[in-house]
Amino acid sequence: MSRLIIFDCDGVLVDSEPLSNQVIAEILCEIGIPMTTKEAIGLFAGGSLKRVGDFVFSKTGQVLSSEYIAMYRRRSFALFREALQPIPGVQEALENIPFSKCVASNGPLQKMQLNLGITGLASYFGEHLFSAYEVGHWKPDPRLFLHAAEKMGFDPSDCIVIEDSIHGVRAAKSAGMKVLGFSNPAHENQLKREDIPLFHTMADLAEILNE
Repeated sequence: MSRLIIFDCDGVLVDSEPLSNQVIAEILCEIGIPMTTKEAIGLFAGGSLKRVGDFVFSKTGQVLSSEYIAMYRRRSFALFREALQPIPGVQEALENIPFSKCVASNGPLQKMQLNLGITGLASYFGEHLFSAYEVGHWKPDPRLFLHAAEKMGFDPSDCIVIEDSIHGVRAAKSAGMKVLGFSNPAHENQLKREDIPLFHTMADLAEILNE
């Protein structure tokens, strides 16, 4: 059976969520909103910068300026270059998955290209990278996943999404796609409430998909 495996990027392929949210927490502290990295992960992991902006507005009544967004990109990209690692076992999993593969992320294309390049995973996907910025809609909206399936030439019913966040899981469900939850401590309780199959290590993924 022909299948398309759609991977989220942050937290599924690369361990970027702690780094991204470290920078978000630092910036929020600088604008007067006390925040730890752990709290930022709980609030923002798997979401978009719009979610951060909405949070800032709810707390201060101020719009998160383009200067702060640009600062976030500069700081986070610098930290990725210094410290980003692939999710343990993901390279072996990708080598053993015999289906078509692509990445669909809430992040911009430049971020995906950087992070997959840094971690040595870019060659597994080539040009098959899809960003919410292309479609103007972010998870949990399903349109990013539907866009990826259309571009890859697959019906949604033949797609399996690999996600670690509640936003991505709900987007996949709304798109009519199967979804596997990559469980980690930051999101595990949320994922359990979604009534989806969960797995805990990338070493298990190829076997699950080949069943």
